[in-house]
Amino acid sequence: MSQAIHDAAVAGDSLVAEFYERYQTQRDNLVQLYSDSSSVMWNGNLYYGTEAIRGLLAQLPQCRFSIHSYDAQPITAAASGNIAVTMVSVAGYVQYANSSPKPFSHTFVIQIDVTSNALFIQSECMRFL
Repeated sequence: MSQAIHDAAVAGDSLVAEFYERYQTQRDNLVQLYSDSSSVMWNGNLYYGTEAIRGLLAQLPQCRFSIHSYDAQPITAAASGNIAVTMVSVAGYVQYANSSPKPFSHTFVIQIDVTSNALFIQSECMRFL
């Protein structure tokens, strides 16, 4: 199990660094981290598939994130159908254009695409606190 914990930590580090950098500076490229079966729950609104997620990202104003903490944990094989899946929880503040910083909680379920061997976001939930 220690290898699974290590792999989850590496995947979490990679996701947090890449996701928030792209979100702030290259949002058009962010949709590459999702698959056609991905879903995003953004403050109670569900977006399913890359086109819906692309639409959500396009309508959000520019922002800056301040990440205060994050943690990554492997999801057990029994719960994930023997697929390597990691849950990443992130907390911090986000400031959208012309607004004050808001605390947020962001949870991702990420997995590896077996054909490309690349990480992708299977599920995501973003909430302002």
